[in-house]
Amino acid sequence: MGQSFIFYTISNFDPLVCSTLTTTRKIFSVLLSIFVNKHTLAPKGWAGIGVSSLGILGELQDKASRKAKRAKAAAEADKDAKKQE
Repeated sequence: MGQSFIFYTISNFDPLVCSTLTTTRKIFSVLLSIFVNKHTLAPKGWAGIGVSSLGILGELQDKASRKAKRAKAAAEADKDAKKQE
C-alpha cells in the first residue's frame, strides 16, 4: 500500500511533494509516540523536530508565494489583453 502511494504521488505530482508528505508523516508519528507513550526527548531531539518542521513550512511558503506570483502575472496579462482590444 505504501509503495503504491509513493508511486501515485511521484507520478501525479513530483518527488518534492512525496518527500514533504513522508517527512511530515514521520514527524507526526514521532510526536504521537512521544505524547501517547509519555517518552522524554532531549533538547537536541526537540531541536531536530523544530528544524524539520520549519523546513516543511518554508517549502510550503515558497510554493504559495510562487503560485501567487503566477496568478498575479496571469491577471496582469489578462488586463493587458483587454486594453489592447
